[in-house]
Amino acid sequence: MPAGTSWPRYLAAVSAMMLSMFAGAQTVHFFYNPLQDLDKRIESEREKRLLVMKENEDRKLSPPIKASIITPSTSP
Repeated sequence: MPAGTSWPRYLAAVSAMMLSMFAGAQTVHFFYNPLQDLDKRIESEREKRLLVMKENEDRKLSPPIKASIITPSTSP
């Protein structure tokens, strides 16, 4: 078994770790409410993304700037 422990001790340790992880996650969601304003955040990010897409489309529609190619002149 891993780390030289018996199956019962290993399963007890894994169970305790999992229970601790679940309890910690539940505590965070209970006290801090991290998903309370999720809908507002999604809408604001969607609006930002739409603005960026609109700006990119406006840039594509504007006429491109023509670059002049300078060639060396050969005068005899």
